Amino acid sequence: EATIEHSDYRNKLSQIRNIYHQELEKYDQACNEFTTHVMNLLREQSRTRPITPKEIERMVQIIHKKFNSIQVQLKQSTCEAVMILRSRFLDARRKRRNFSKQASEILNEYFYSHLSNPYPSEEAKEELAKKCNITVSQV
Repeated sequence: EATIEHSDYRNKLSQIRNIYHQELEKYDQACNEFTTHVMNLLREQSRTRPITPKEIERMVQIIHKKFNSIQVQLKQSTCEAVMILRSRFLDARRKRRNFSKQASEILNEYFYSHLSNPYPSEEAKEELAKKCNITVSQV
């Protein structure tokens, strides 16, 4: 069961990673396309008014700065997704440490019927473990 849990966690983590890389690729592509578009517009405008290379460079820097802030948001939301996934799996693991309702009833029944000596012998432990579908060490 722990192996299934572990592979499920890894699969979900892998999904988050893939989505992050896909989105990052989209942002890079959009940034490049937008930068090219703005540079083409500035080249066209340079026919009607003087535009210095410094102005073009400044515009490109502004565009890159905006896209970098979007990338930071993407990283933050990805980190949040990983942390949420992690806490869900850790919480699920903690909850699973409890015995089934039936096992708890059987163990409690044994405990209350043997209050004077509540510690079972090795044979009784084996029998309880079989009844409860747990290991002898858990008894």
